[in-house]
Amino acid sequence: MKFTFLGYSQKKLIENGIDLKEASILRLVADLHKGLVNKKKYSVFNNEIYVWFTYGYLARQFPIAGSEKTIMRKINELVEKGFLKKIIKTNRNGMAGTYMYIAVSKKYEELDPFSEENYKNIYDLSDYSF
Repeated sequence: MKFTFLGYSQKKLIENGIDLKEASILRLVADLHKGLVNKKKYSVFNNEIYVWFTYGYLARQFPIAGSEKTIMRKINELVEKGFLKKIIKTNRNGMAGTYMYIAVSKKYEELDPFSEENYKNIYDLSDYSF
């Protein structure tokens, strides 16, 4: 079995019930989150860093993932599984509306193939037959 997929531990993706589409959307959100945080375009709620996203924006960035509804459903599943956090606000910069902010949760780190726990498995050749 290939150890990583999209930079995540494939074993951990499977253990957490994350399918290909969810893994792809998680990678997109995490990469965009990191990029926007590095550009200082974020908000802090409950001492955590959140970035404002719209489902339409994510669908335009990653059309292969499907419709806005599909992305919305998959993001909600990733929130339920604990890998993302989502806050809905009714005001942004003085403008009324519905605004979604997403943060990458602490649990997200479990998917890192180079975390101490996962790194031990890199050289575990028990899944391979030569």
